[in-house]
Amino acid sequence: MLKFCFRADRVRSLKREATIFKLPRDRVGPHHAIVTVHDLFLDTPPFYLVMDYVPGRDLRAWTAQ
Repeated sequence: MLKFCFRADRVRSLKREATIFKLPRDRVGPHHAIVTVHDLFLDTPPFYLVMDYVPGRDLRAWTAQ
């Protein structure tokens, strides 16, 4: 799955998302509930994050239920 960011002032949130997935995986190791981040490109726009695709509901739908 690819996530793109085209604005330099929004790159911080993309970095934060990558960190949220990387830290637990680095500490716990491979786990089905933790997405693998494969690449993070932050040099020039478009900035992007490459990670596993996991089918399911988004956070908004999950919390509404």
